[in-house]
Amino acid sequence: MESQSSKVMVMVILLLYYALSSAAYAADVLIVCSKDCSSNRATITSFVSYLKAQDPDIQFHKLSLSTLEIMPDMLPGGPPPSLIFALDFEAADRISKVFDKIPMVLGIAAQETDITELPNATGVVVVYGVKAQLEWMQHIAPSVRRVGVLYSTPTSFKMVERAQQTAPSLGLKIIAQEVIEMKDLPGALTNLLREVDILWGIPDAQIYTRQTARAVLLAAFRQRIPMVGMSSAWVKAGALYALGWNASDLGVQSGELAIKLLSGEQASQLPPQRPRQTTFSLNLKTVRHCNFPIPDQIIKTASHVFK
Repeated sequence: MESQSSKVMVMVILLLYYALSSAAYAADVLIVCSKDCSSNRATITSFVSYLKAQDPDIQFHKLSLSTLEIMPDMLPGGPPPSLIFALDFEAADRISKVFDKIPMVLGIAAQETDITELPNATGVVVVYGVKAQLEWMQHIAPSVRRVGVLYSTPTSFKMVERAQQTAPSLGLKIIAQEVIEMKDLPGALTNLLREVDILWGIPDAQIYTRQTARAVLLAAFRQRIPMVGMSSAWVKAGALYALGWNASDLGVQSGELAIKLLSGEQASQLPPQRPRQTTFSLNLKTVRHCNFPIPDQIIKTASHVFK
């Protein structure tokens, strides 16, 4: 049962939105973050700039939901927004419980189902497809041939299957190790690291947790096997590299989707997209420790280099 204090705090936030948006404008756009919006400042700024360039009369209102739950029966009276720009799935999921018929753009979706399972939503999926990830692996680390993967869930197994089907055409071999119980992770990881040139981290919430991330990175580091991380945070912690995206262009891309929705197109007509500008971060300490050859021209193109 939601606590009374949380309900009151959510009511205050929603009332604040309605107070800010009480005047009649061509369109009111509600920007929602699950926590602090400042971490996505570049994406929000470019999103707002793009929409302002299309229609100067658009008004923007920003909400950080923190850990509060939004309940449908708490909706006060007032004009609803014309469009919602949610920066992450948690924010999108919560706000959709109140504004379930408002067109929505989800700017940073971790997987396609984050978008397709939401009513009236489209957006950008920032996790790259299997083929794109393997092509980038070949580009950044051309000496790699044997790619190790840990998996434990049906979703991650499907990703492994797609990789095994795609890899031969790129001159790669996927060596996969299933982890049935978490107590088996250390042994499975040790066995896998003996057989591969690189460890590829794929989204698997059972294997890669806050508790296991450090242990996995440390084991790979000790064996001098580099790991492909899932974000720049992984690279900072010791992974070799991770793919990313241009945050400003992501805002523009989300803005283009928003304009289409505001113009009357249905979200169902706008399939989820991938980031248009791929970037990557690189850890040179890991490069040196693993004695792993990375071409100089590749290092120069990294969006961020950890030394």
